[in-house]
Amino acid sequence: MARLEQGCPRSQIRGALRNCAYRAEWFDSRAGAWRDAGDGTLHSNAIGIVDLPDFPGDTDLGLRLTRVEPSGK
Repeated sequence: MARLEQGCPRSQIRGALRNCAYRAEWFDSRAGAWRDAGDGTLHSNAIGIVDLPDFPGDTDLGLRLTRVEPSGK
């Protein structure tokens, strides 16, 4: 989980597992609701960096990343 303040530039998450898919959701504290970040799935690269999509608005946001288990497990 991460918190991004209003006016924060587009960001990255570092220290994720390498080459993994994550379910990605923004939390809007004003509305008290979760919504997909981008198309709902983000991927880390070979060194564990996740590039975040554009923010859905100019307000404080929470971000939840949940690793997606590989199919068949």
